[in-house]
Amino acid sequence: MIPERFGRYEVEAEVGRGGMGAVYRAYDPKLRRRVAIKVLSRHLLADSQFRARFDREARVVAGLQHHAIVPVYEYGEEDGEPYLVFQYMEGGSLADKIAQEGQLPLEVVAAVTQRVADALDYAHGKGVIHRDVKPANIVFDASGNAWLGDFGIAALAAQTVTLTGLGTIGSPAYMSPEQCEGKPATAASDIYSLGCTVFEALTGRPPFQAESPMALLLKHIREEPPLVSALRDGVAREMDRSMGVALAKDPSIRHTVAQPLASAFETRAPATDPVVLPVNLEARPTSESAAEPLRGIETVTVVRPASPPRQATTRLVPEPAAPLAAFSAPEDTGQSKLSPRKAYPAYVERRFGWRHRTLIAWSVGLGAAALLVALALLQ
Repeated sequence: MIPERFGRYEVEAEVGRGGMGAVYRAYDPKLRRRVAIKVLSRHLLADSQFRARFDREARVVAGLQHHAIVPVYEYGEEDGEPYLVFQYMEGGSLADKIAQEGQLPLEVVAAVTQRVADALDYAHGKGVIHRDVKPANIVFDASGNAWLGDFGIAALAAQTVTLTGLGTIGSPAYMSPEQCEGKPATAASDIYSLGCTVFEALTGRPPFQAESPMALLLKHIREEPPLVSALRDGVAREMDRSMGVALAKDPSIRHTVAQPLASAFETRAPATDPVVLPVNLEARPTSESAAEPLRGIETVTVVRPASPPRQATTRLVPEPAAPLAAFSAPEDTGQSKLSPRKAYPAYVERRFGWRHRTLIAWSVGLGAAALLVALALLQ
């Protein structure tokens, strides 16, 4: 049942509900504006320390002042239910747009990625990890600008799960491999989740699909995602490469900031050439260092499938070291500037130098002497 009022706010409608609680659209008669109220589930109060953590997280989130982070107006508790009051966004969520349109226009995805990447880099600089970046948490204002919301909510839930053992927190379709394994989320985890979100906005589907949440978690841990260019035409090679870095299994390989993922949209050339992706290989024994010169971060080549597009996966194998001659410019033989008659002597001159000149002199001298002797004998 939808409450009529929540504190001084007049509840108009329920606009969303999930495991963390419900979201209502409400009207603030005091300031004469519409707001969004996030009412957290009562089961979170089972932890006696929840209220202290709620106050702490709410203060941290309220301190995030950024043009792409949904601002918090107020937080508190009403009839034993903790709540947060946010700016109301009239344009719906990115999840709504994907459900309605499927693959979104490149310029739309580029604008969304730019703003969300800016928001994440700002929050990470403040030491704040989102932990649940996904299309449903990216919302739009009346002008179509994207905003990242629900900061701090996943952190509260994660702490409660750890202490109470109620289950796992996060959205399986967008969780990083380390989160799937139960490890703490980091800034690299947010970048992985952003990569999954951008992948879905571009292709109309998440990078991994499965029939159960557990199977989905295992795919994040074990399988490589398909190339974006295999699922959508006209995608730049740089997007495949940048997406491969953002969705790397090893957090140390991913971008240290979110901005490179947004910068990939600046390249518009279609993905027709091989794509080079980074691979983090285990260090080889010292005894093999001479035979295997490439160590640590290496590259492999992944060729885009031929038309019609089909699902392709990255093949992570080390690329053999190229011989030094492969990186040297070809020697100019001069044949393009000399006649065929002069080309060979010019080559010999460059190849043998003074030895060639000495040899010719002796040959001419000996030939002349032999000719004189022959003439004398004939007479």
